[in-house]
Amino acid sequence: MSAAQRYRYVHDYPFWKVANVNQLSSLLAQMVEVADFKKDYHTQIALSYYLALIGNNVGFKFPKGKPASIFGELEEMQKIAIQQGYEAEALIAAASLTNSLYLGQRISSEQYYVDIQTSLEQLKELGFEKCRDYNIASILFDFSKCLWDLGDFDKAYLYLRIAERYIEPTIEGGFHYTQVLSYLQTYWKNKKEYNKSMIYAKRILAFHQNFHSDIPEHKYWSEFWLNFASIDIASLLLDQGKIKEGEIYASKGFQLIKSRLSLDTVVSKQAEFDALMVLIPVKLKLKKSMKWLHF
Repeated sequence: MSAAQRYRYVHDYPFWKVANVNQLSSLLAQMVEVADFKKDYHTQIALSYYLALIGNNVGFKFPKGKPASIFGELEEMQKIAIQQGYEAEALIAAASLTNSLYLGQRISSEQYYVDIQTSLEQLKELGFEKCRDYNIASILFDFSKCLWDLGDFDKAYLYLRIAERYIEPTIEGGFHYTQVLSYLQTYWKNKKEYNKSMIYAKRILAFHQNFHSDIPEHKYWSEFWLNFASIDIASLLLDQGKIKEGEIYASKGFQLIKSRLSLDTVVSKQAEFDALMVLIPVKLKLKKSMKWLHF
């Protein structure tokens, strides 16, 4: 196997399908051993990226000789990338490290806000397309969410729109596909641009209607979003005065919760509450509230 083939093999490997953390630890250790023996720097960099992604899994063991921490892996990734002239990997490592430091509460929100804008400008100058191997949609979403949480909605929107180019409606890419579209949907809803918001809400609903996975956690997550997307569409229709049409989606979302989600969890109770917050106003407007409240 050539260096280019090894590099591609690492990026194409479905690590997310390996549920057993011991198997995952052993698999990555073998890959690291081969890359180190071959002095395959490009593949070493890619493996550091995946070790940083997976390193928080409970019970995961970093390969012998590795930094044994997410921060250490990203620092090593950045160091080798700079030494070997891999500009995209160096910027990805820096961006990922910034995000990890913030999530680990090692830098302030203010410092993070400054650092992510520097990272985004550098990635933009390089070209986001050159970073596709490293899930650029994830990095763009994480940074956009920070900007959003800090109240800079318009700048967050700009980078969410860029992230939209790279999200994929697949099992592996489904999380960021859903999250990016959900924030874009909320952005336009807050602007009272209901037709634009509706487009994103219906894309989310369509994705989860066609989502198929044998992994229980994936199925539960998708069923939750089936409910949530239905509720969002109902809310948008209600805001536009389309009460009867909104009732159909709101009722559908509520029934999904009652029939598919266990109501013994915090997530499902929150989902039920969200559904009721939309469904009650719809029913009241239809003057059916007294009869309905006995369901």
